[in-house]
Amino acid sequence: MRASVGFSRIGFTAAPDECLASGKDAASRSRQQFQRNSMTIGPVREIAFTPASNASSSRLTGSQQEGVLVAAPPWTHGALREEGHREPVTLPPASLFPMAPTLHDHDRWMGEALSRARAMRGRVWPNPAVGCVIVKDGVPVGFGETQFGGRPHAERVALADAGAAAYGASLYVTLEPCCHQGHTPPCVDAIIAAGITAVYASLQDPDPRVNGGGFAKLRAAGVQVWVGLGAIEAGDIMKGFFTRVALGRPLVTLQHQVNWGTASAVPFPFDGVLSSNGAEVSLRVRTASGAMENRPLETSDPKAFLPKLGAWGLTSVAIPSIDPLAQRCRMAALVDDEQFAI
Repeated sequence: MRASVGFSRIGFTAAPDECLASGKDAASRSRQQFQRNSMTIGPVREIAFTPASNASSSRLTGSQQEGVLVAAPPWTHGALREEGHREPVTLPPASLFPMAPTLHDHDRWMGEALSRARAMRGRVWPNPAVGCVIVKDGVPVGFGETQFGGRPHAERVALADAGAAAYGASLYVTLEPCCHQGHTPPCVDAIIAAGITAVYASLQDPDPRVNGGGFAKLRAAGVQVWVGLGAIEAGDIMKGFFTRVALGRPLVTLQHQVNWGTASAVPFPFDGVLSSNGAEVSLRVRTASGAMENRPLETSDPKAFLPKLGAWGLTSVAIPSIDPLAQRCRMAALVDDEQFAI
């Protein structure tokens, strides 16, 4: 059983540093893993498809023959639902293109990308966990997910896995590709250079350095862009990231009746664990190498140390409910989620 509170206030205003180097060594899990995953992927839930002719969007025209997915994920801040605040949620209706993939096919490929993103939660801070699949002629040719420590990004891993087969293919990714210069050139540049012809993304990246700019650059290069497939699932996977973006601190979860295992463990899917010993508070985190590291905090006031954790890049932390720190966070209205063991 799981109870979630407080997500309606989470907005989108920024994002962590983006896109870094890729390599084939970091690429792809096995095709057998994909086969197993794809058998359990169902259709996108809670999203309704309507033809473009029935949708009200000044961006769409009859000649574009696009469809509109009309939905707002439950964790989306109300202001973002206003026109102009976020990328329109769009998908191509397969009925307009007899030889095009069906909506079930789109669900399948995005489902694999979502599965890969979900598996990397707690391992990729300061970046969000993103998944990517490249498909050509109905066959997956490249797989990728954000790597340990947040680098390289999912798109670059998948492109390295696909190699020359990426030319003329479609790319499914759970977050808008970055378009700004980070440690490496923008991911959109790599996508364009590889010859990708269509990009299906779950969500727009609200980072001011991106914020629809990645989509705009792709469209300017002649790449078709569709937004909204798997948006609800992607939002749930990245809710810690969105909490940090909106509030400047990681998402705080209290865990009840949980077997924490060894004292050095950080349970999935969290970036770290907070615990207290009297007036002392310490943070246990999983580093980019996968090792566990303990960091003492200078203050026991959650209003003071949680923003510091956000500045470090953490997106989600857990606190055992029996720890006195849990009550202090609850009293300060800093608890976002609670989880109960069955």
